[in-house]
Amino acid sequence: MDEADAEVDSFRGMRAEKCLAGLHGGHKMSARATKFTVSIPQGLFRAVERTCKASGKSRSTVIQEALRHWLHPQVQTRSVQKYEAGYRRNPESRCEIKAAEATAVRLLSSENW
Repeated sequence: MDEADAEVDSFRGMRAEKCLAGLHGGHKMSARATKFTVSIPQGLFRAVERTCKASGKSRSTVIQEALRHWLHPQVQTRSVQKYEAGYRRNPESRCEIKAAEATAVRLLSSENW
């Protein structure tokens, strides 16, 4: 496993809350920011440039916001998958289900339907 794969795995392994907190970090480039080069189609580049001009934001800020916007649902989806897998591995017992049903009946019976 190379360094990039290890970084992706560490990202995936973080708890969703911690990961999402990292996604919504400061908008200004910190001393810990990493520069990298990507190739994108010319039309996409022009769209980014138009967005920068219209918003008054730097290219870095626009790209960071776009990545956060894309990554957020990825992290949420992974969190839900882990939650569901946990319930499949350790489902609620009949006793727990009956207690939940009794609580729901008690709470909902006082509602004006």
